[in-house]
Order: sequence, then C-alpha cells, then structure tokens
Amino acid sequence: MKTSFSFVFNGKPASGSDTDMLQIVNVARHKGDGLITFELNDISHYPGAWPHLHFTVADHGTTTIRGTSDPKYSLAVTGGGDDQYRNDEMTVSIDSNSATRVTGTFSGRVIHVSDEDHETAAITDGKFDLPYATRPGK
Repeated sequence: MKTSFSFVFNGKPASGSDTDMLQIVNVARHKGDGLITFELNDISHYPGAWPHLHFTVADHGTTTIRGTSDPKYSLAVTGGGDDQYRNDEMTVSIDSNSATRVTGTFSGRVIHVSDEDHETAAITDGKFDLPYATRPGK
C-alpha cells in the first residue's frame, strides 16, 4: 500500500513510506463517531524505530489536542528505549478524506516525561498521506 509521512521531532527528521503486513502502522482507520486513528512509524528501522506517533482526531477539519483535556482526541508518542512523552498541544488538520485515503498536516509540542526536567520537544512540519486499512484490526 502506498503511504507517506514526514515530520521533524525536536530537530531530527523522521519519515516513512511503508506499511506493515498487518496494516497497523502508517495506515488510517475509521473509529466511528466522526473519528479516525492512525499511527506513524518508520518501520524500515523496526524494531526500535523512533519516534512512534499515534493519533485519534476528527475525520475532517482541524483538531487541536491539548494534553488530555478531551478524551475523544489523543496523541501518544514513544521513543526508542525508555523515552516516553505526553502531549502538551498538537494541531492536526485533515486536508482531504476519501473512502480510501486521508491526507493532512500536524505540528505541536510534547513533554518528555522520562527525565526529571520534563523538557518540551517540538514536532514540526508534519505531513501524512495514508491509505485506510483494508484489513480488520484495532
């Protein structure tokens, strides 16, 4: 399945153009109630690919996710090893959504919770062009 995404995580570029056989990462899924979910991960470096972003957002328009203030929307970010992050604020815009694909952009900040300082990391220049999964799954 043709897929593509790119973003800059705290100054380090990340991108991908493949999906896995089970269609778990780098594809979108309808969640119902006007929501979609998608995971972005450069699987060419798997295992240990970094970073891994998992979004749940509205299936159209712009969604701003502020921490965990609205449980409908979410962003989970994991890094290599023990690096864990929580969402500070992320904006995701759905530019196009058809029966087979979704495209959009994203940017924002996450907080590094694996260190004592809880430093903020920027996620910028995010773009995605993802197929909808054709296999049943999560």
